[in-house]
Amino acid sequence: VSGIFLEGVKIVSYTSYQSMVEDYAGSDDAHELRSLESYWVKEFGVVSPNLKGPFEANMLAQGKEFHEMSCAACHSRPQWAFMSYGVSKTIMPIAVGLDRADLPTFLWYIHFLACFIGLAYLPFSKMFHIFASPLSLLANAVMDRGKSDPANIATRQVMELDACTNCQVCADVCPAVSASKDSELSVVYRMKGLEQILKGRIGLFRKLFGEKGPTEEERKQFSNTVFRCTLCAGCQEVCPVGIRLKELWLSLRQDLVHS
Repeated sequence: VSGIFLEGVKIVSYTSYQSMVEDYAGSDDAHELRSLESYWVKEFGVVSPNLKGPFEANMLAQGKEFHEMSCAACHSRPQWAFMSYGVSKTIMPIAVGLDRADLPTFLWYIHFLACFIGLAYLPFSKMFHIFASPLSLLANAVMDRGKSDPANIATRQVMELDACTNCQVCADVCPAVSASKDSELSVVYRMKGLEQILKGRIGLFRKLFGEKGPTEEERKQFSNTVFRCTLCAGCQEVCPVGIRLKELWLSLRQDLVHS
């Protein structure tokens, strides 16, 4: 969103236009620069405090020629950024004032910070499945439960939980969910319970995020839910990211029994 508004403000910004001209135009001829400015006001939506349309056809033709020599290689039509272009048309009446207030620079910092905050938050959000899903598929392709170390299996299962997209396709084929309206039978509920247990079991998560695992009361709720699962593996067959759900339910049962 910050990028949409930043681009919209830069489309109409006379300061941004002037910066481009100084860096790339390579001309000091006042007539050429005036024709280029006219062309950009007419075709690219720049709001100039100096020039207003309508413009003579001859000046626009000269501006177009200069644009094709100096600018066209780097600049597409603003209409291609259709959302930002809509923003630029909306703010056009106050564009000069916003430009003088240096709004493009302010929005650039906002956009910069938003991108880095988003990247930092990504591992803790459900969007992390964009990266976790292919990694989970690769791990499932090479790991054998019978030969793998239990700690590695637990790590892979945590990765599978991050890979889950919450699409609910598994719930659609689950006979236990179909036979009951109890929300605690939801596959998503079971996944969250297993996530608490697995992350509480792995030392790295305990150290970094203070994961302590579920309480005794929560374990009782998970137990009532998990042992009503039929282990038909229907959910596993339809999972779009290949999560070994039956193995996850067995791991959850084993942990609950041992505890």
